[in-house]
Amino acid sequence: MTQPMPQDPNQISNLGDLCRERDIAIVAVFAGKYDGHVFDGDKPWPHFLWNVTLLYKGRSFKTEFKCGLGHVTYKNPPHAGTGAKPRPPTVADVLSSLCSDARGVDRTTFEDWCSEFGYDTDSRRAEKIYHLCVETNAKLHAFLSEDFDLFANAEH
Repeated sequence: MTQPMPQDPNQISNLGDLCRERDIAIVAVFAGKYDGHVFDGDKPWPHFLWNVTLLYKGRSFKTEFKCGLGHVTYKNPPHAGTGAKPRPPTVADVLSSLCSDARGVDRTTFEDWCSEFGYDTDSRRAEKIYHLCVETNAKLHAFLSEDFDLFANAEH
């Protein structure tokens, strides 16, 4: 049995429900399967890549979204490899990831961020990741505007 939706959208604590209630739309275009190629010093990680656009209140947010090879649907479950095709990410999947990155750099310095997430402060790779998160934070605040905290605090 499904739970009734709260009357006040500010009370919604589930990110998927909140996204549906607030009409955030997603356009996810499959960009390919990567079998563990190493890019820019990252460890090899087989994944699906999606080019994603989120739409909310007349604004758009474009990003890449990567997910593991387990994110598939099958024509003939449970036989792996039989008609498997990538399952597009949901709005909540993408927004949860973006909010996590954005919140990770909220009101913190690079040094504190490195300490929190186990990076070396002398690492150029760490500095690049940190600055990408800072950029995501600014863009996501602009995209969600006054609703940023509402979405960032919802559970997924």
